[in-house]
Order: sequence, then structure tokens, then C-alpha cells
Amino acid sequence: MYPSLENTSPNSTYNPTFELAYWQFGLKIASDWKVRQGISVPEPWTRVPNNLAPLPIVHGAYSICADLPGTWNKSSNTSDHPSQIAVYGLLPPTAGVDPTTVNSTMNPIAETWNFQAP
Repeated sequence: MYPSLENTSPNSTYNPTFELAYWQFGLKIASDWKVRQGISVPEPWTRVPNNLAPLPIVHGAYSICADLPGTWNKSSNTSDHPSQIAVYGLLPPTAGVDPTTVNSTMNPIAETWNFQAP
């Protein structure tokens, strides 16, 4: 899959941070709408978010995805948008997103990210 950070290999990428949080958020919203309408929530809409992988953390910071533990060491990983911090701010408070870890993620982004990349 191609995650929001589009320069990873689609054949090996798994558990991307932003996408895990977005699925958690989206299924919660969809379930809330069903409840408000008095309609039963489909079982997978509850089972899936309860069984999603935790957001990948490397050295106390959110990684781009689980298959990139060296997020900060490779320039090709730090030249696209830092989507792993979009889990806090772009999305409302979401299960599994830790504000302290988001804050810790800001330091390596500030130190290593190439915001001038085309």
C-alpha cells in the first residue's frame, strides 16, 4: 500500500502511523453515526479498530510506518510530508494517539526533515 508518505515501497509498507490512526477515527465516527440513527453497528466496525496494530514507535517517536524503524536515518524518508504527526491536529483526539509521543516526534522531525525537498 502507499501510505500518505508516498515514497515508501507499496510492496513492503505495513502499519503506517497516519493510516492506522485514520482508520481508528473513521470507524469510530461511522459507528457513532449508526448509533445516533438507532441502527446496530456492524460487528467488523467494532472488531477492526479493537484489533488494529498500535502506532509504531521507535526511540520514543512515531515512525512513518512499522517497516521503517530507521525513519530518521534515510533522506528519502525525510523528504516527503511528515505524516506521522498529522495524527494529532489533523485528526481529532483518537484512540491510540499519545500526545506525549507526538511531542517527542517533533524533535527528530525538526532535526532531520528536509522541508526544502521538491
